[in-house]
Amino acid sequence: MLLLEQYARFMDMSNETNKKVILIEDDADHAELIVDVFQDEEVKNEIVLLRDGQEAVNFFQDTIIGEDHLLSLQIDLVLLDINLPKVPGLKVLKFIRNLPELSLIPIVVLTTSSDSQTIEDVYKYGANGYVTKPISYDDFVGKMKMLKEYWLNTKKLLSQKKAKKGMVLIADDDEVFLRVISSLLRREGYECVCATDAKTVLENMKSCRYDLLVSDINMPGNEELEMIKYLQEVGDAIPVILVTGNPSLHSSIQSIQYPVLAYMFKPFDIDKFLSQVEISVERYRGRVEKIKRKEA
Repeated sequence: MLLLEQYARFMDMSNETNKKVILIEDDADHAELIVDVFQDEEVKNEIVLLRDGQEAVNFFQDTIIGEDHLLSLQIDLVLLDINLPKVPGLKVLKFIRNLPELSLIPIVVLTTSSDSQTIEDVYKYGANGYVTKPISYDDFVGKMKMLKEYWLNTKKLLSQKKAKKGMVLIADDDEVFLRVISSLLRREGYECVCATDAKTVLENMKSCRYDLLVSDINMPGNEELEMIKYLQEVGDAIPVILVTGNPSLHSSIQSIQYPVLAYMFKPFDIDKFLSQVEISVERYRGRVEKIKRKEA
């Protein structure tokens, strides 16, 4: 009987009208504005407002150890202000991501800061994106509409596609970057393999065909793009997206000589990165299919 009750509750929670957006925001004006924008945009989700970090921690604890342990199934999105009283926003973010049951919930951080350290910390602790709060009313409304469109419309459609989009090999000696980007791409439907040096990359490519290589420049065995050059010489036409935290004119010029589709600086815009990944994989797969048809 209990199992049937839990199943019925699960099915009820899966209903679109019961899905929730968790808004963690201590600024009453900002919170009211976000709620108004979502209502004007006819968002069906119930918006749960939490006004400080401790209230947020308590709320998410209840989703795991309290009577509402199935509540995580209802959450479509968490909007988290970084500057919270009682418990800081970054600590709340880290707390949520340390709970396995909540690991797949998308979290977008709201911040008034655009400095690189804040952005790095946000992704380090597992956020899926961040939005810098603009000063003007119109800009704020515009950003909230874009946020709603992407995370509650576009992302939902993407997550409903069960077929794997492609195989992506991610190469970087920064384990935090590997964890964040691989997690992000897996949620988008890609299969990912991670490597921390050029040697491991080449070994992986011998045993599996990948649709895309995302590679750091300043990584053991690739400081002068030796790995990318080798791939070109052996005739492997896999598309490459290069990422770096230390951009230089030298590496930029070098990348033009090889099959590099994009040269991106860390921290990069997540939406642009995902768009580039999707375009690169689709073009490569289309080219491979075309060759197969000719050979058939």
